[in-house]
Amino acid sequence: MSFIESVASCFSNYITFSGRAPRSEYWWFVLFMLIANAVLSSVDSLVFNTNMIMMSGMKMPFWVGNMGGLFSLLVFLPS
Repeated sequence: MSFIESVASCFSNYITFSGRAPRSEYWWFVLFMLIANAVLSSVDSLVFNTNMIMMSGMKMPFWVGNMGGLFSLLVFLPS
């Protein structure tokens, strides 16, 4: 399964909770999420630098930006 096929499969089976994904589909989707988070965090830091918020309750600072937060909500169920 290729990168694009696996991402499309994850989003097309958005609310299907039965069965399992093949190993390649899972890891391609994880790679997609890592790349997208890296790109969106860079865009957040360049565009929304003052709007970054720090999540409380964590020992290490974890910054969540506007676009990264929306992406996390979008991929919550498929991930």
